Amino acid sequence: MLLPITSLKLHAQGENNIWCFGYGSGLDFNTPVPTPFPNNIFTGEACATVSDAAGNLLFYSNAETVWDRNHNIMPNGSGLAVAGANSTMQGVVAVQSFSNPDRYFLFTLEQTTGFGRLFYSVIDMTLNGGLGDVITGQKNIQIDSNLTEKMTVAKGDGCYNWVIVHPNDTPPMFHAFKVDYSGVNTTPVVSYSGFSYTHWGYVTGEIKMSPNNDYIAVGNDHMPEVLEIHSFNSATGVFSNAIDLDTLHCYGLSYSPDGGKLYVAQYFPTSQLYQFDMTLLPNVQAVKNSRTLISNDLLQGMLIGRDDKIYIAASSGISVINNPNLAGVACNYVSSQINNAWAPYELGNVFIPPDTNQIGNYSHDTSLCVFINSITLSAPAGYISYLWNDGATTQSHVFSTSGTRWVISSSTCGVRTDTFHLNIVQVDTEINVTDTSVCFVNNIPILTAAAGYSNYLWSDGHNTQQDTIGSAGTKWVRINDTASCKMLIDTFKVHVYMDTVKTSTDTSHCVAYSPIPITAPGGYTSYLWSDGITVQTDTFFSTATKWVTAQNGCHLLIDTIHFTATTIPPDSVSVNGIDTMICFEMGAINVSAPAGYTYYLWSDGTTTQANTFNGPATKWVYAQKLCYLLIDTFAVQALGTDTSMNSTDTIICFSNTATVQAASGYLSYLWSDGTNGQQDTFTSDGTKYVQMHEACAERIDTFHVQFVNDLSVSLGNDTALCKGEVIRLDATSSHAGATYLWQDNSTAATYTVTTGGDYFVTMSLGSCSVSDTIRVHQKVINVNLGKGNIPCGQTEILLDAGVDSASYIWQDGSTNRTFKAVKEGSYQVKVTQGTCNATASVTVKFDGCPCNVILPTAFSPNNDDKNDKFGATISCDILSSKMIIYNRWGNQVFYSEHINDKWDGTYKNIALDGDVFGYYLEFKDAENKTYYYKGTVTLVR
Repeated sequence: MLLPITSLKLHAQGENNIWCFGYGSGLDFNTPVPTPFPNNIFTGEACATVSDAAGNLLFYSNAETVWDRNHNIMPNGSGLAVAGANSTMQGVVAVQSFSNPDRYFLFTLEQTTGFGRLFYSVIDMTLNGGLGDVITGQKNIQIDSNLTEKMTVAKGDGCYNWVIVHPNDTPPMFHAFKVDYSGVNTTPVVSYSGFSYTHWGYVTGEIKMSPNNDYIAVGNDHMPEVLEIHSFNSATGVFSNAIDLDTLHCYGLSYSPDGGKLYVAQYFPTSQLYQFDMTLLPNVQAVKNSRTLISNDLLQGMLIGRDDKIYIAASSGISVINNPNLAGVACNYVSSQINNAWAPYELGNVFIPPDTNQIGNYSHDTSLCVFINSITLSAPAGYISYLWNDGATTQSHVFSTSGTRWVISSSTCGVRTDTFHLNIVQVDTEINVTDTSVCFVNNIPILTAAAGYSNYLWSDGHNTQQDTIGSAGTKWVRINDTASCKMLIDTFKVHVYMDTVKTSTDTSHCVAYSPIPITAPGGYTSYLWSDGITVQTDTFFSTATKWVTAQNGCHLLIDTIHFTATTIPPDSVSVNGIDTMICFEMGAINVSAPAGYTYYLWSDGTTTQANTFNGPATKWVYAQKLCYLLIDTFAVQALGTDTSMNSTDTIICFSNTATVQAASGYLSYLWSDGTNGQQDTFTSDGTKYVQMHEACAERIDTFHVQFVNDLSVSLGNDTALCKGEVIRLDATSSHAGATYLWQDNSTAATYTVTTGGDYFVTMSLGSCSVSDTIRVHQKVINVNLGKGNIPCGQTEILLDAGVDSASYIWQDGSTNRTFKAVKEGSYQVKVTQGTCNATASVTVKFDGCPCNVILPTAFSPNNDDKNDKFGATISCDILSSKMIIYNRWGNQVFYSEHINDKWDGTYKNIALDGDVFGYYLEFKDAENKTYYYKGTVTLVR
């Protein structure tokens, strides 16, 4: 018997039950449905929240500040990392100490646009009256730099966790910092893995671990587009085996809770949510091919909730993937499912608590029945060493006597002691005997022991609840139950059983020319008559006695038949004669004697109601029912053949061959050229006939075929037409009688074109027709002198009329193709090409120099004409722009795609109170370069 150890402690479940994010938004998962709640966090991206095992809030941070559970800043909780770290995508994570559960390491990451430095600070929850505080002297300890905005935590293969970051350098690499019993190991494990060798190639976009820590997904929402998968060794912290999965512009990422799906949110240039099937690995191409579009919403960071749903930061609320383990649309994505909470970009990083179940003292009680010779006790797996009370050092140990045993299991996390109390219990034994009679014919009886026992042993060695017995005899089973310490010995005595019935039947029949069949009762599987017949029915031709034995399993019937034969009276005999005309070209035919009789005998020996005639003949049949006899004679004669003739005319267009088909349903076909199928082929004009034959019928069809192959029409190649010119299209055919139909339904052989367009004609001759189309381009001379902008730092610009094989006249009378402009003003040119001409003009001016953007930090809309509106001032020409302004709750209060539109501090024509608002500005300059700005502005009232 094996007794494994199961822990009596429960793993903590509530550490990730509360999230704080965005501008004072939050979600509480301690309720059946996550409940939004306000808090004091203020962050565009970086956020992390930690609760205790019961789901009670402990603290939260935006990488710059840490707040306690009462939403107050901890006394030493401000000034973490550097200002602006809250705009680092995955800028903060928390890791609980393995040696002191009241302490937490808070890792904060600086923006890549700064120095990309990584710090950690130590929070002690026993400080500040149990509200926690950052320990003085253990704050902002720098351990790395030149990093991207990616950071996450992975569970180690033991009593440690890994803090994972991604350097902003080439070749692509990972740094993994080990956090174990001794604290933070500041020397990272360095892994070189990845495909982008471009500086800034991994700046933003999330990294996410798979649920079982064997893979990490890496995205990038800047150029170049990156979506990679790397293998992860949780024991060593090494990343390897990079997979280039896609070239999406990735921002948010998340595995499904079962690890079978990967969700990716593309942020730019278009917004999409995709799903990949990761169960197809290692077939990388199959994973690539599994990419499925789920939504076109604008989505950001992702996080798995306590309810195993994936929550996504969206432009207006929190979107939710309700069944993320399911494929395609079955994942049940709902846009903005939570609309009273909002995160601009991120929802936070997951918190991974230490496995505290590996230390402590545990006690186990068990009873041992005397019919069990020994019991195997096992300590929990995963420890470095084991020591039992008798000195044994294996994980499992065998005992056979009562007493108390203990084992000490040691690991890097600490020591665990398990104590076992073993008790010997006497067995309660019961003995039964069961007599039964069964049928062994085609049957193997099943013996079933009493239910509710844990162990079974039959006299033939079987150890299941049921056993079989192949013949009469005795078999016993011993069964016991270790839980109740009971034993039962049951003996089965099995006897043979057979059910036999004997019957006798007297019957008499008139017998003339056929034997009389007698059928034994049905429902049996085998029959044996006294004359050796082995089917259910036997025949009698004279007075006789026979018996039949019928058997079905253990059921046996013995029936004795006494048969008396009598003769048919003369007045019970009738005679008939039938003459029939029939066509024998179809082959043999069947004729039938009258129905309703029991026995039939034909003159050729046939004993069925119907008979076959293969040609003209005469046959008679005897038909008998009881003591009535019919004698019927059939005389069959042959019919002659009927003939019909037809003729068909056919015209074939644009083909060198034609296949004609004779009527179907005939038995044989013979064409005039010797072909003998239903179809024949013509390769030239001519006439053929076919003879078709079926039963007593013949048909002759004649086919006249004419080929028309030289009908053609051409309107010429596509051409161009200047204003005032005329083109005459000629479709005249060499065939007299040809007709014409143009695109406007005119029917002449020619057509006059005065403007550009598509023109087509259809020429018909009988059933044959041809068509042609010509496109006439309205010739236009396009002259483009450009924008006329003299670039910054230059004194002239060369204007180019840009038309070959033409003549030119500029505003000053010069006739060159190009003209050099050295001052601002208006310039014109006239270009002539053939009979066509065109003019163009441009205003030349000097371009401004590099693009400068001014965004105020505050404005006061009090109608004093000073700082009344907020907007961007840009010193260069732009192609497009977009400005979005949000309040502290993440609600949009202003939107414009025109750079000259300014915000006057109102929403839906209602003046808003003074407050701090977030803005996002995006525009493209004249060179199609894109600029992004985000920040805050203060509205002063």
